[in-house]
Amino acid sequence: MHSVVGLTHRFETRYPAPTPDVPRSRNRENAMQKPNVARYDSADYPSAQLAFDTYRTVISDIFDVRRREGDERPFAAQLAARAFGEVFMHSGQHTSSLFDRDAERARSDGLDDICFAFSMSGAWSGRFLDRERTMAAGEIVLMDRTQAVRLLTPDDHLTVVNVPRRRLELHGTVLSGLHGEVLADSGGAVLRDYVLSLVRHDAAGMAVGDALIVILAGVLDAREVMLGDKPHTDVVARVLDYIGSNLDDPDIDPAKIARVNGMSRASLYRSFKEAGLGIQSVITAQRLLEARRRLSMYPETRITDLALDLGFSSASYFTTVFTQRFGISPRAFARNEKSDLLKGTLIAERRVQRWGATFRARPPV
Repeated sequence: MHSVVGLTHRFETRYPAPTPDVPRSRNRENAMQKPNVARYDSADYPSAQLAFDTYRTVISDIFDVRRREGDERPFAAQLAARAFGEVFMHSGQHTSSLFDRDAERARSDGLDDICFAFSMSGAWSGRFLDRERTMAAGEIVLMDRTQAVRLLTPDDHLTVVNVPRRRLELHGTVLSGLHGEVLADSGGAVLRDYVLSLVRHDAAGMAVGDALIVILAGVLDAREVMLGDKPHTDVVARVLDYIGSNLDDPDIDPAKIARVNGMSRASLYRSFKEAGLGIQSVITAQRLLEARRRLSMYPETRITDLALDLGFSSASYFTTVFTQRFGISPRAFARNEKSDLLKGTLIAERRVQRWGATFRARPPV
């Protein structure tokens, strides 16, 4: 378990950013720093019906969209879609609408994202498989794109963020059972405020998306501890959080953990035994998950530097336990991630470009 604050504190900007195997021209380098944004405004179209048809066309990547039954008002909306590395986000104001993603579509269209969404002032509702949910203003709802969902949105500003499932799994985040869950706690507020800051400042870049994934993983980790089946005591939760925040300490061991947390080693071992956990195995497992996370974000990281930074005694020992845990060597994992990161980034960027091309193809007013 990691606290959201602990995870964001450990976000390592000193590791080299990924360098995909693509031509590195000056224009390419500049483009990586500019916001990849597609913008839509219904006022740019000669009729409300044409504006809605265009809006429905781009959203059809994810949802079937229709107007709310009995609502005869002209459709109006403003929308901005952005890509932050592999993260795709769209945010804007629109007239109340019904968004439907049925089970057949969820099974067949290949989208495998974890999504979260929130409205800032109006309550809204959804059906997630067989569960009905109502979300208050500011509350975040989690969605699994491989599951059916129907949403009825208000006349309000709605923000939707899509994160590839693979990126969250690399953090060791448990993703089962989250479809339709509502985050109304402080962790959800941190996530929401960070996303809103990205919109306000027109942020851009892979590092922004990486930071957002770290925060989301932290929020979901905290949720899993609260909802999980293991009887985590306050002591175990506190110690797990301490371990997660100090993985780069080479001297971290049961004796130091007990001393820092004001308990005897016997009490520490007893608390973890009651929770069905081994303290040393937890330390190693957390370090390995963090190593995998860093390699996924920064595939060109030197294996020796990573091993020593995370408190492993040597690169060879790290390689051995990493391979035993994940079935692949860290170097091979990094090569695969470099390829996957490029593919995921291109998918998000091309979606924004496709939306933008559709918006720009509008007839003149």
